[in-house]
Amino acid sequence: MPAADSGVRARQQGGAQATESQEADAALRELRQTDAAVRRHEQAHLAAAGGIALGAAGFSYERGPDGRLYAVGGEVSIDTSLEATPEATLAKAQQIRTAALAPADPSAQDLAVAAMASRMEMDARLEMARATEASQGESTEARAASAQVAAVEDNSPSVRENVDAVAAYQAVQDVTEVTRSLMSAFA
Repeated sequence: MPAADSGVRARQQGGAQATESQEADAALRELRQTDAAVRRHEQAHLAAAGGIALGAAGFSYERGPDGRLYAVGGEVSIDTSLEATPEATLAKAQQIRTAALAPADPSAQDLAVAAMASRMEMDARLEMARATEASQGESTEARAASAQVAAVEDNSPSVRENVDAVAAYQAVQDVTEVTRSLMSAFA
């Protein structure tokens, strides 16, 4: 009977090793998929950022069961400083928002950057309206924009939260529009 016991034990050990191997294979497949998705995501940011990217994408890694490193997170640093003119700042803000929303699946951080770019764009438009107002007299649009900025500068948290919410809503609308155009392109 000892031979029969050792045969059962060998089958049990072989089954456990097979299960471990299957789990390692599944983990490896998942890491490879994550690595590819993270690299595509960051490459989309880089391609859309163009000259405002401050270098190559940076990645955070996880070691797989095969001993190799796989990207599980990433970031692309971009220049978000103001330009010399409101017109140049407006163009840069639009490029920042485009870069932030470039991936097919923007992250929460991407949406926050897009909202920041929308605020930057709004400030540039306001500055342009103020310059126009100064040269042509006060217009209704400039007064409305001035009132909006004054309310934001008022240190009123509820107003700032509303402006942030509007900017976030605009970012989501932009993402929705991009998603629709991508879906129609593949339809």
